[in-house]
Amino acid sequence: KEFSNLGGVFLISPIASAIRCLSICSHLPSSFVSSMDKYVIPNIDNIKKVHCLVGIVHGKSDSVVPCSNGQELANSCPSWNRFPILIVGPPADHSNLEAVAGSLFIENFITFCETVEERSSRNKTLMNKDADDLQSFFDM
Repeated sequence: KEFSNLGGVFLISPIASAIRCLSICSHLPSSFVSSMDKYVIPNIDNIKKVHCLVGIVHGKSDSVVPCSNGQELANSCPSWNRFPILIVGPPADHSNLEAVAGSLFIENFITFCETVEERSSRNKTLMNKDADDLQSFFDM
């Protein structure tokens, strides 16, 4: 796995799939949308393969990538690697999200980074303990 040492992924206004972005404008039936997810940028399926903490921030007024994409993507993350999603209310859209959210965005990102670091430290401690246990087994 090429990204096995990755501690976290922080996504800003992500798409769940390209078809989900299009479905909002074209009013496609949900059954069609879910069947087409896998063909065009299937992030909604791929997010389940991510083995690190996932943080998502989305603007409620995003007209480029509807906020529902961020929510659906967050809901598709396994609970053990899902950081609480931050949805920033109006007038936060696709191009002004960080500016509108201001310190809320920065605090969320800092907390995300601290959580990644905490998990990384915990994993290193567990790995060291496992290595020590293994060494003591061979020292017997």
